[in-house]
Amino acid sequence: MAAANADRVLEMEWGYIVRKGAKARRRAAIGEMAALAGCMLFGAGAFLQWLAPGSATSAEMLPFKLGATVFLFALSAVLYFVARNGLGQEIHVDTMRGLIRIVRRNQQGEPSLLGSYPFCEVASVFAKRNKAPFMPDHLFMQPRGASDAIEITCGPSKELEQLLERIRADLQARADMAASALERKLAARNDAPQRRVRSVFAAQ
Repeated sequence: MAAANADRVLEMEWGYIVRKGAKARRRAAIGEMAALAGCMLFGAGAFLQWLAPGSATSAEMLPFKLGATVFLFALSAVLYFVARNGLGQEIHVDTMRGLIRIVRRNQQGEPSLLGSYPFCEVASVFAKRNKAPFMPDHLFMQPRGASDAIEITCGPSKELEQLLERIRADLQARADMAASALERKLAARNDAPQRRVRSVFAAQ
């Protein structure tokens, strides 16, 4: 890969990781911090409302406060889940196992698996050009049987073209290996009756 892709592609023993650009990762970090702040704010609000003088024992206010507590704690839990799992998405192209994994990673580097697709279930990988000037192009993969494509990354056209060619080459190499293995299996199956016939004649 070109040096311009060094920040976008991380080489691994089993394949490589395709990440969003630096700007997208910074936005994800800001989003996680905002989610964590919201989690703390709503959690504190759910607790502090019970400290208001006289309202904790008010029969009229009790149903409203219980409902508000459940609502605020639910919002706090959702935001904690977002902050805990992260907003940064990356694609793992596992050439050893023939898999493309969709992974979400938080700022602590902890990954969580969102989905996994064998190479044979990927119908196509394509780039979508942006007509607006100074706007990045986008790279997508289309799983078989899925209505929506999955965004792999975005960036300058030249970088994405190199990455597109690499992913397509990896998918094709795996398909060629599978086709070759199938041909050998069929050839062995067709040859088996002939070997049995030759063995019978040899025994006579």
